[in-house]
Amino acid sequence: ISGDVEIYFDGLQLNAARVTYDLSEEMVEIVGPFQLIEADGVTKTYGDFAELASDLETGVLFAVKRVIDDSLRVEAAEVTREAGRYSKFKAIRASTCKICIESKEPLWELVAADAYHDSVEKHVTYRKARLLIRGFTVAYLPWVRVPDPTVTRADGFLAPVLRFNSALGNQLTIPYFKALGNAADLTLAPHVPISGLQASSLKSQTLEARYRQIFQDGYLELNGAISSDDLKD
Repeated sequence: ISGDVEIYFDGLQLNAARVTYDLSEEMVEIVGPFQLIEADGVTKTYGDFAELASDLETGVLFAVKRVIDDSLRVEAAEVTREAGRYSKFKAIRASTCKICIESKEPLWELVAADAYHDSVEKHVTYRKARLLIRGFTVAYLPWVRVPDPTVTRADGFLAPVLRFNSALGNQLTIPYFKALGNAADLTLAPHVPISGLQASSLKSQTLEARYRQIFQDGYLELNGAISSDDLKD
């Protein structure tokens, strides 16, 4: 079938330039550009070529870009789908930052050898990853798991923040969010010094903390920090 092909199956929607169905193998060959929209309606996969089972749940997709909840953007050379739940990415780049017109580099991104997305448990696991800030590697992560953007409350690391300060030097803040039930949470944010970027000779170690809790008729938020530096005796 050629042209603006649209296929709907069990909540999935496929839009492609050309689709070939093999009756004997029960396989679908998809020639792009194509768009595959998952049953949740917020996970969209774009690519150039794919070979999938007739139910579109299992197979391989090539030259892929995936957008989850219009927030997390993932690019990969190849994606393997398993039972409609798991997606294995090879040679992956992922970021929640939108690229500005002035710069083709996102503020931050993860570059990994491979990654797994579990659409049921709603988390993404990266292996052999590097954290890049404006294209520069600032950390190596052999293994890291983060919730996908459709999760409203989950434990895990939040987006890092890069700070430049003439007194304290250059620091990378890595916040960690801990949900304490449905009505409270705690965020811990250590400041990691970064050398080599015109850093100050002063050393500072800081741990920020934020506790929030909501009540039936009120709201509580506590913010604080513990610091150790040589700014004063």
